[in-house]
Amino acid sequence: EDQQNSMFQTVRKFVCSRSIFLITMNMSFNWIVQSLVFYGLSLSTSSLGIDPYIAFLISGTIEIPAYFLCMFVAEWFGRRGSTCGVMLLGGICCCVTPLIPLGIWRALVAMLGKFFISMSFSIVYSWASELTPTIMRNSGLGFFSTVSRVGGILSPLILLLENVWTHLPILVFGSCSIIAGLLCLLMPETKGKPLPATIQDTKALYRNVHPVAESRVKEKEDAVYEKDISP
Repeated sequence: EDQQNSMFQTVRKFVCSRSIFLITMNMSFNWIVQSLVFYGLSLSTSSLGIDPYIAFLISGTIEIPAYFLCMFVAEWFGRRGSTCGVMLLGGICCCVTPLIPLGIWRALVAMLGKFFISMSFSIVYSWASELTPTIMRNSGLGFFSTVSRVGGILSPLILLLENVWTHLPILVFGSCSIIAGLLCLLMPETKGKPLPATIQDTKALYRNVHPVAESRVKEKEDAVYEKDISP
């Protein structure tokens, strides 16, 4: 019973604040797309027009420089800018891939998309933890990680759309990546800022991005919220 009450309180913390709810929904969609595109590209290496074993080797190897480079990109351009940028680049690569004839060049462009999505998948872990208040950080990251599995489940099903049109799966991956990348611009930047310790700290970060929208939220939200979740 205590465990159920704890889970219930965690869910309430996510949804009872407008700004926290919007950040959670946006970040959840981002994680789903990250997983969808990452595993979708990993599973589609045999359709690139080159030896499937070589394509699979390149697909795995390309992640090594991506994980190394993302550390510097996140510091140079910030979490929001870097995640948005590499997701847009990854989505563009996916959308351009059908225009290239089967062979080594198509494989290189598709793997470049995998390179960018690997970078964003790594950066978003840090960004999500820096957006989530300390009192919710463990639960928040666990929630995002769990939600991302929806993308992993959907990716092989999306690949079945090639029976409708050969290029449809890669275009779905590219479109989703571009949409998620643009939605990143609606979330706060956390580079160089202290980790939010409370819900109010995260709401303050959100107000910096949406001052007009947040000013329209009734002041009684905070009082009601603190009253509802106080132990």
